[in-house]
Amino acid sequence: MSGWCIRRIAAAALFALLSGTGPVIAEDTAPAVVRQAGPAAVRLDLAGDWRIVAPLSDRVARCAAAELALTLERITRKQFPVVSSGERGVRVIVLSHGRDGDSFRWRAAADTVEISGDGARGLLYGAYDFLEALGCRWVEPGGRGERLPSGTSLTLARSFSRQAPSFKGRCLIIGHAAFMADAGGWTIWAARNRLNTVFIHVTTESLAFGAAPEKQWEKKRDAVLEMMKDRGMVIEYGGHRLASFLPRDLFKKTPGMFRMAGGERTAAFNFCPSSLEALAVIQRNAKEYFCEHPYADVFHAWPDDILGGGWCSCPKCARYTPSEQALMAVNAVAAVLQKVNPRAQLSFLSYYDTEEVPGKVKPLPNICMLWAPRRRCYAHALSAAACGVNVPRYTKGFEAQVNYFRARGAQPARVFEYYLDAILFKSVLPPLAAVMRRDLAFYRAAGAHTVQALMTGDHPWVSAQPNAWIFARLAWNTDADSGSLLTEFCAHTFGKDAAVAMASYFSTLEKAFALALEISPAMKLPEEQTPMLRLFDSPPTDLGDPFFEPPAEMEKKAAREKEIYALIMKAGESLESAGDSALPPAWLLERKSFDLMKAWLSFDAARAGLYAGLAAGVPKDELLRRHAAAEKAMSAVIDWRLEGIAETTCRDNFELMHAYFWRLRLDKIRYDNFENGIGKIFVKYRAMARIGWLYFKLLRAYE
Repeated sequence: MSGWCIRRIAAAALFALLSGTGPVIAEDTAPAVVRQAGPAAVRLDLAGDWRIVAPLSDRVARCAAAELALTLERITRKQFPVVSSGERGVRVIVLSHGRDGDSFRWRAAADTVEISGDGARGLLYGAYDFLEALGCRWVEPGGRGERLPSGTSLTLARSFSRQAPSFKGRCLIIGHAAFMADAGGWTIWAARNRLNTVFIHVTTESLAFGAAPEKQWEKKRDAVLEMMKDRGMVIEYGGHRLASFLPRDLFKKTPGMFRMAGGERTAAFNFCPSSLEALAVIQRNAKEYFCEHPYADVFHAWPDDILGGGWCSCPKCARYTPSEQALMAVNAVAAVLQKVNPRAQLSFLSYYDTEEVPGKVKPLPNICMLWAPRRRCYAHALSAAACGVNVPRYTKGFEAQVNYFRARGAQPARVFEYYLDAILFKSVLPPLAAVMRRDLAFYRAAGAHTVQALMTGDHPWVSAQPNAWIFARLAWNTDADSGSLLTEFCAHTFGKDAAVAMASYFSTLEKAFALALEISPAMKLPEEQTPMLRLFDSPPTDLGDPFFEPPAEMEKKAAREKEIYALIMKAGESLESAGDSALPPAWLLERKSFDLMKAWLSFDAARAGLYAGLAAGVPKDELLRRHAAAEKAMSAVIDWRLEGIAETTCRDNFELMHAYFWRLRLDKIRYDNFENGIGKIFVKYRAMARIGWLYFKLLRAYE
């Protein structure tokens, strides 16, 4: 075997070596952020004989060396052998690291490059930053998102760099089967963009909507865990699992373990946290759960996913708020985790009716507060004073929770955000660069240790998503300018010549979505879960649906959303103007994504007009016209799946989501306002049959 082959195999084999230390969850919640970059460019001649001198005893450091060697080989078409010590007269890239930390520094000269990390993971990020200075970018997973320069004589954009992250924890949440299918690719992408945590958000439910099927993760687990360990990732695992630790089939025998509602015990949702018998069962099953997943650094076992009304009103529990009842239960589970896995944490989910401080209950020291503001307004940044939905509820609320848990010795606070949630936003991702910039600055100042972005939806992204890439950048550096990041994303995704036009396209869409997403403090969502058999009588809604806005707010929203059509046209013009200069594959994919966003925004505006007409009591002919316009726009969204989604299960998932959240509401409006006699019966049963058919198709597919 030739020496060339041996060196090539040795570099690649570094990925497979298994020994080394695991990830560290840092305690410091207020890191000193230092960023310096040398203004002087350096011309680097990579044509000669170079070596990468690296410490080979640490697993993550070996990964850094291998990533650097293999990427440089692809750029230059020559080898960069990885060795443990240098040779006289040979140019070197010297790698080194300390004990712990994600900060790094590097310096480049004509014949020497030095890259050093505070810890091995810092070294890995330093290697990626050096490669970025050469012109590399990874805008999405896999070859489609990779941008590499070529040649052996390259100009470094800067001669040195010294950086530290704004947040100790920077997390990507993999939350649907569509994304779990490429969990390995997303793990590699996350590390290359300096995210240091991956949260595997799973469900055991037969039909997975907002989480990935646990069985799917189990098939991929071993291979993906190795990738995570190579990159020093903190691993988070779980979801809405708390109630499952108390099997519902115990209700008939021991109803006292379950919650009381309206004076009677019920097996629906959660349980009675004052029942010692219930907590004993929960602890036994939680212990088994923790032992099945010894690799997790942070566990999530949350209460049921409902707006409210899911906790107990028995005499013992009645004096406790939902937050306090939830923390009582989480404490019981955390006590088990302390014994089974002392290094791991367990989250307390501050979400919906548990957003308030649990003042009567003290968290155990291995609990971290997880803030999930799903009912916030995404038209504005969290701290925008003009937004009565976000301020003060979500600003003061977060600060109060952080201070409460910190003062009682709990683990540092984490934030669960929805910037990549295409269930919340109904199959699309509104560009949110400016919102994310201000949000993350607020979270950092308020004491967040880790920021997370939930990536979920009903189909894989058609095109590279600016929210994902920009979130990673801002999580690393909250001081970065969101507009500059958007332009940089566009330059590397679509080509430098198309960057300005594409940045204008995304910025215009952000303005259009802000009009669609704005909600008022007066909007009230139903607090109780609607039984399946009564679904048609009370169709489900979500934050994107303004049906429960007061009439005056509805009229304002309808008038405001008329501006959406003009913004759609402007965004389309910017997109088309970039067509001749953009990289064709990326531009064509974005054009397909725009078709969905245009249809979504058109439907949202038409729906607002229909609701406003209902509230104002417009004549029946006009109401029929508005209803027809909303149905036509909705059909355009649903029909998009035939061109935009290749996989059958994802198509069905897409259709079910819109049949459930959109079509059912329009059918109910038709039922209440336009039909009589047999027509009413037909509308109602057709709607329910459609949902039932799609539900069972998906159930079979996920099984």
